[in-house]
Amino acid sequence: MNALTKLNEQMQRKRDELRQRRMAIKRHSEKLAAIFADVEVLGGEPHTDGDWIFVPVNGDKVKFLAFVRMIAKHGFRAPKVEKGATGFNQLEILGEGDSKLYVYFQFSSTACRRVKIGTKTVEQDVYETVCDEMMPYAEVTPTSDTANEIAI
Repeated sequence: MNALTKLNEQMQRKRDELRQRRMAIKRHSEKLAAIFADVEVLGGEPHTDGDWIFVPVNGDKVKFLAFVRMIAKHGFRAPKVEKGATGFNQLEILGEGDSKLYVYFQFSSTACRRVKIGTKTVEQDVYETVCDEMMPYAEVTPTSDTANEIAI
C-alpha cells in the first residue's frame, strides 16, 4: 500500500468519525441547544474541534456560581472547586456508543488578585555562563605593533 492510499484511508476514517459526531449532535440537539443558550447568556461561546465540545466561560464569582448552577440544571454533577482556585475544568459525556459526545466545561476567573500571605527566604545557587569551547582562555601580550597578539 503506498503513502497516498494510506493518506486517503486516514482521511476517509476522519470523515466517517466526523459524520458520526454530527449525527450524535443531532441526537442530543435539544439538550445541547438548552446548554448553549444558557452559556451564551453567561457570555460564553461554545465551540468544537470535531472531537470535543468546549463550553468555556470567564467571569467573576457571580458568573462562577451561575455557571455551576447551570451545569447542575442540565443534569451534570456540580464541580468541586478548592478554595483559592481560579477556575475549573470538567469533562462530561453525553450518550453512549455511536451517540457519545464529550462536553468539556471550563471556567476561568477574571477577578483574581495577588495577595501577600507571608515572606520566605530561599537559598539559591547562582550561575554564570562560561563558553570555553568558543573562546578559550588566553593571555593578551602587548607587542611593539599597534595590534595585540593572543597567546594561548
